[in-house]
Amino acid sequence: MTPTARECPTGKVRLAGLRTASAAMAVSALFSGAFAEEGERSAWKRARDRVAVWADAGAAAGHAGDRYNNRDRGHSSIRMKAFPGLEKVSYDKGEKGFGPTVRVREGPVVGNSSTASKHIELGSHIRSLYGRKKGLEGLYQQHRGNNLYVYPEHRDHDPGRGDLIPANTPYLIGSQGSSGSDKPFIRAALLTLAAFKPKVKEKLVATGLLMPTVQRILRRSNPRIESEEAYRSGRAHPSVFRRKQLDPIAMVERAQAMTLETIPPLARLRVVSECPPLDRERDYFDPRSERIADTPCAIARVWRGPQTKRTMVISAKDSLDLRGDPLRFEWRLLRGDPERVELEPTGESGVRVRITAKYPHRRAVRYGRGLASSRIDVACFATDGETWSAPSFVTIYGLPEEKRRYEKGELREIDYTTSPVVDPRLSAVKNWRDVYHYDARGRFAGFTRHRKKQSRRYSAHGLAALRTDDRGRPVLARRVQYRFERKKDPPQLHLHPRIQKEKAYRIRYASPRDGVGKVVGVVDQDQ
Repeated sequence: MTPTARECPTGKVRLAGLRTASAAMAVSALFSGAFAEEGERSAWKRARDRVAVWADAGAAAGHAGDRYNNRDRGHSSIRMKAFPGLEKVSYDKGEKGFGPTVRVREGPVVGNSSTASKHIELGSHIRSLYGRKKGLEGLYQQHRGNNLYVYPEHRDHDPGRGDLIPANTPYLIGSQGSSGSDKPFIRAALLTLAAFKPKVKEKLVATGLLMPTVQRILRRSNPRIESEEAYRSGRAHPSVFRRKQLDPIAMVERAQAMTLETIPPLARLRVVSECPPLDRERDYFDPRSERIADTPCAIARVWRGPQTKRTMVISAKDSLDLRGDPLRFEWRLLRGDPERVELEPTGESGVRVRITAKYPHRRAVRYGRGLASSRIDVACFATDGETWSAPSFVTIYGLPEEKRRYEKGELREIDYTTSPVVDPRLSAVKNWRDVYHYDARGRFAGFTRHRKKQSRRYSAHGLAALRTDDRGRPVLARRVQYRFERKKDPPQLHLHPRIQKEKAYRIRYASPRDGVGKVVGVVDQDQ
C-alpha cells in the first residue's frame, strides 16, 4: 500500500498504510528528500546573505540593471523581494509573454518558462530550440547579449525514453524534471550576477561575456567537480542539470573572487571542412540537411546518411581573450563511445581538431543514472593559462527512431519503424525498412525496401526497379518522388514515396561483378 500523508489537528504529519518494506523505503525517501530541501534552503539563504553583505560594502554589483523575465504567467516564478533591486520584464497588452523565446532583451536578463508542448512528439522547449537553425542562432545571440533562460526537460531526458535532446550547448540551462524544477537555477544565476565585483560585471556586460562566464561558474561549482581536470569531463556538462549539481554558495564565491585578470576566455568554433554533401533522394529521405546549425559555441549535426564514418575539421582560431593572451585549447569527448570517436588536435596550441566518428548507436551515458543516448558530444575548452572557458560543443545526433546494422564497415540495414515518437522538426515518419547491397568490389549497389509486406529493389542511383536481371540487379527502373504530408494530431511529418510513371530508365552493367551500373537510356511509358 502506498503511504499517504494526513494532516492531524496538531499540525503534525501522520503516515498511514506502512505495511510493506517498500512503503518504509518510500517514507525514508520522503524524509531524506525533506532534509535535502531544507539543506538547499539553507544554502540558498547563506548565499543570498553573503551577496547582501558584499553589496552593502560596495564589493558586489548587486542587481542594479538586472531583470527577470517570467514566461509562464507566474506558473513557476521567483519572489522578487528576495532580490533587492531586481526588475521584472513587463509586457504590453497583446504582446506574447509565454513559452520559449530567442529575443534578446536589454540588460542582464535571467528568465524561464516552466512549460512544454502537450504533444510528446514536440517535447520540451530545449528540444524545440536545439532542433532548429533559428533556435540555435537566436540562443547564441542571447548568450552574447547577456540573456540566459532556464527550461525544464519535461520527459525529454529520463531513463527509459533516454536523452531526446538533439544537441548540447552553453546557451541555456536545462533543469531535470518538470514544472518548478527551474527555480533553483534561476535563483542561483541571479545571485551569481549580483555577486560580481562592479567593474568586473560592467566589463562582462560590455563584452558580451557575462552569460558565458555564468555558465563556466555553474559547471565548475558542481559539488562533484573537484578539479579543473574533472571540469573538462562529461560529468560537468550534461545536456540537463539536476538540482543536486547546483551549489549556490560556491557559485557566488567564484563570482566574487573573479577579477578583470581572471575573466575566462570564450572558445569560438567554425567548420573548416566536413564530409561532402549527400544525395537526399539516394542517401537519405528527410526534407532537411544533416546540418542543424553552425554557431560559434555550438555546431550541431544529425546523422542521416548511410556512411560508416564521417570526418569534420573544426577551428577555434576565432576564440576571444580580453587581455589578448595566447590561448591553448583542449578537445574532449564528453559523450559517445571512445572506441568509435577519434580526436586529432593539430597545431602547437591545439587550435584545430579533426573529428572522425562512426555512427552513434544508442548507448548508456556514463554519468547518466540509467540514461541512454545516441549523441556524440565533443567539447572545446580554451585557456589563457589562468582560467578555463565554458565549453563550446560539436555534437552529432543519431535519430532515436532509426535502428541501424553495420557489418565489416558497411551499412547493412536501417529500420525506420522502431519508435512510435518522431520529432517532426528533425525527421519524418517512414514506415519501411531498407536492406543495403554492395557489389563484388565493395561499392554501394542499391537497397531493397520492405514496406507493408512488399519488397522492391532500388538501384545505386535511387531508382525503383521495374525489372531485374538474373542477379537481382535493376535493369529497368523509374524515378521516385518523396512527398511530405503534415499531420496536426499528433503533430508529425509523414514521408510517402511515389514511383513516377512518365519515364523508365535502362541500366546497363559492365560485368557480372558490377553492381552499380550506368543509366544508358530512357524508355517511354508505353514501352
